[in-house]
Amino acid sequence: MRNNQNNFRAFKLAFYMSILLSLFLFTYQVAAIEYKDSDVQETSMEQTITHDKIVNLTDQFMDRLVQEINEDYKVIHFDTKEALKSSFDTIANRDVTSEYIDFYYEEKVDGLYILPTEIPPWFIEKNHYDVIQLNGNQVKVIQENETDLYGDYIITYEFTYIHNEDWKITEISIT
Repeated sequence: MRNNQNNFRAFKLAFYMSILLSLFLFTYQVAAIEYKDSDVQETSMEQTITHDKIVNLTDQFMDRLVQEINEDYKVIHFDTKEALKSSFDTIANRDVTSEYIDFYYEEKVDGLYILPTEIPPWFIEKNHYDVIQLNGNQVKVIQENETDLYGDYIITYEFTYIHNEDWKITEISIT
């Protein structure tokens, strides 16, 4: 009889230990799943662009586009289109940069020259604009403007958040 009681106690102890072990493992798995889900959510969260960032990037773009020149329209700080395009790499992609630089600049044997013309229609900081979230790391900024030089126009920018970098201008269109 005593042997049966000892077997029963051993069985009870093993049974309770297996329940405790199962609860522990289940709790650990739930915690790991929740942690994994929170990781995924953090990396897929939408990036939002601020007014200051929009103004900063559009101002930097225009400041770099309109280079300091001498009386012959020769650019002072850059000798080639490629060098000028490289100066934009932190604020815009090359497709956007190339379109503007190829239009406004001419490369000659003795250096880089700006073609005398008006600056393009551009973002006006004090005017209203709409921001449309395209996906988690891209936004579209649309602004309707009216100026004496260009009349009514709509300028649309696409900004893309590049992981481990920052926002960049990835598209500009004017209609």
